[in-house]
Amino acid sequence: MASELNHIKAVVCDVYGTLAEIPNRSAPFRQLLRYAREQGCVHDQAATMIMTHPGSVREHATRLGICLPESVLTRLETALSIELASVAVYRDVNPTFSELRKHGYAIGLCSNLAEPYAKPITEQIDIPLQCIAWSFEVGAIKPDPAIYAWVAEQLACPLGEIIFVGDSQAADVSGPVEAGMKARRIQRQQGQCLADVLAGLL
Repeated sequence: MASELNHIKAVVCDVYGTLAEIPNRSAPFRQLLRYAREQGCVHDQAATMIMTHPGSVREHATRLGICLPESVLTRLETALSIELASVAVYRDVNPTFSELRKHGYAIGLCSNLAEPYAKPITEQIDIPLQCIAWSFEVGAIKPDPAIYAWVAEQLACPLGEIIFVGDSQAADVSGPVEAGMKARRIQRQQGQCLADVLAGLL
């Protein structure tokens, strides 16, 4: 692996399932989409819309034309707050990022998520990041090549000099490789940490 990574200048990571977990998961946006389906007002791109446009649960309900009682909206907002309060970055992340910076690598994040899930991550990453590509800001979701191109542009780094790390085969390995990056899949459930999949860099 080491020789394959000789020209790598930047490490870009997916977030949830890769760098962080949500122990108290209740998926309020998924619940919102379920209500939408029940009302017959959701289309095939609804989930994509949530991840490619900024907004709260309430704002996305309005955008999608979902009519819900105030009590239901409040319940979804409460569930989201509980989820966000439970977000925890894995213990190996900040030490590994620090080592990467010491070795001169640029570090970035690239994730498909709804806007509220971004802040708990940036609050828990200890070092400055050279690129943060949230789908709701870029307006594209992995594995759309546009989001990987955006990352490369922000890093001022050729795609071939970036390695992508994530837990999804399609979004974090196949997509980046097809775009021209290197990629590694991390399997947290099997006990892998970042240093395991980046052994050739550290």
